[in-house]
Amino acid sequence: MDEFFTNILLTRARATDSINNIYYDFLYAYQIKRGPLCHRLAASIMYEQGFRLLHLNTPEALEKQVKCFLAAKNALQLCKPEYAWVVRPTEAEEEEEDLLVFKLRKQVEVVNVNTIKRDLVFASSKLKLARFDATSPTNVTTPAELVTLLNSAGLFKASLELCTTFNLPYNSIFDTLTKHCILLTEEEHPNAWNWLVENDLQDLPVNRDKAADVVWQLLREYLEKYEESNMTTLHNVVCKRIINLRLYVPHWLLSSYKLRNSSELLRLLHSSGRLEEAIELVNDYLLAAMGYGKEYFGFAKPMAPSAPAFCLPVYAISNLIVELDTQNAKSSGYPYHKEYNNLKGLFEKYLETATRISNELCQQSLSHGSIRANTMTSVFSVK
Repeated sequence: MDEFFTNILLTRARATDSINNIYYDFLYAYQIKRGPLCHRLAASIMYEQGFRLLHLNTPEALEKQVKCFLAAKNALQLCKPEYAWVVRPTEAEEEEEDLLVFKLRKQVEVVNVNTIKRDLVFASSKLKLARFDATSPTNVTTPAELVTLLNSAGLFKASLELCTTFNLPYNSIFDTLTKHCILLTEEEHPNAWNWLVENDLQDLPVNRDKAADVVWQLLREYLEKYEESNMTTLHNVVCKRIINLRLYVPHWLLSSYKLRNSSELLRLLHSSGRLEEAIELVNDYLLAAMGYGKEYFGFAKPMAPSAPAFCLPVYAISNLIVELDTQNAKSSGYPYHKEYNNLKGLFEKYLETATRISNELCQQSLSHGSIRANTMTSVFSVK
């Protein structure tokens, strides 16, 4: 009797408008009331209503869709894992397929909790965009397109959440956020607070009087949170944007980059024509390798026979020194004369130290090998 009653109401629900549909709401409440055995049916009812709302892009429809997907997810999470799934409803266009193909095989797509979570995040992001900017298009169907629209509106937190959910790269987000940082640094925009407050600024320890300070701190927090360990993909994106817009790279960003990959930072600065910054980096890099400020470059120990082996970008450093020599030769004023002599002397000292330590390690290896050989000889002679 319950099944017959449910089928009647479900037929009425499918024949009624999907936004203001009391039949879906009643069916969901009724199945929840029936107990744990009907939770999956309740989830299926809510997911069907949310699925029907996919073709409507008004804020009211998006809000209802978010509520439907949220209710479906919560109900499905109450089920046992092996039963936590529903069947995706059939779209109207699929009913008009060739009858012969339809009779031969009808595809059934199973939707689990993770799929509903992705649908929920996608619908929530569209709703945030529609509420923030009523003129923005909301008839987007792909996460990548939605990320672009969210970046343009300044809704970076929603964009990051969307990329995390759908395993999309964060590059475009950090490139756009860096551009906003530079624009606000050059000129204050009163409207910037409209999108800044949408990115949860409560925990940022900055002066709230200047939007530029807030957005730079926001970039720093996101960079620390979303850059993977021992990776510099996002650091590289941010630094390239800053360099292309002819600004100096902030000290905190240089410090973070040096800890992760100093060699890549050196090549980036040199190839971009930032000779002064590259000179300073190489100078500190060589000193750190020899024990002066090693903690700023991630070295556990300085260069020594007992320390773990590490490598410096010798060819990149040598190319920079050649570049300085070339610049001095081209100009009568020798603009980099002092830097060239200082860097060349430091580099030669590093190579001399590295050669000496390498020879010591070779001698130690040879001495250990000879001792072991003598021990084996004595053992064989005793026998």
